[in-house]
Amino acid sequence: MAFQWDPVSLQACIANPNAMLAAFRHANRDGSGAVSGGDAVAFFSGSGLSTEKLSEIWRAATNGEPSMQPMAFKTAMELIAGAVDVGTPAPAPAAEPGLYAPSMPAA
Repeated sequence: MAFQWDPVSLQACIANPNAMLAAFRHANRDGSGAVSGGDAVAFFSGSGLSTEKLSEIWRAATNGEPSMQPMAFKTAMELIAGAVDVGTPAPAPAAEPGLYAPSMPAA
């Protein structure tokens, strides 16, 4: 299963309990019922966030626990979604009909 890390896909996953459970199961590579630190690094690094940022998210989501249970995983996903969304450039506003950007003179 290839997980999609764009903001829209992350929000859709967070909003859908079945998708969130599937993501949790994918991240929980050994099937132990909890995501270990190594599993988290392997899964969450796909987000493109720095190791330092992922470490902050781990600490915030787990409250110092050595692994992530499903609710902590969801918290981490929400924090990652916020961090990924902040790093995503906003789409350019659509031009109103009849308005055009001025042309640049040729150099």
